[in-house]
Amino acid sequence: MRIFIKNIKKLINVRENTPSALVGEQLGVLPCIEDAYLITDGDSIIDFGEMSEIEKGQLAAIEQSVDKVIDYINKKLGSNVVKKASLFTKSVSEKK
Repeated sequence: MRIFIKNIKKLINVRENTPSALVGEQLGVLPCIEDAYLITDGDSIIDFGEMSEIEKGQLAAIEQSVDKVIDYINKKLGSNVVKKASLFTKSVSEKK
């Protein structure tokens, strides 16, 4: 199932190339994206980035191409969602 999550207040621990283990100073770096989106397919991350990177015409096309759209504008995440979101951090390096 392809899911498009949009208007995420802060997407945390976003790394383009994640080493198998973080060591030393790498542990002190926690990259984040404000006002983010995330596209998943099953357990894999297909794409992520800033909402401002998506043009309005492109937004409608993305929403039509997925099975589910979740809009987090003005919503708070529950602990269950946070637990599930942490599963996605393993495959962030698979982006694009």
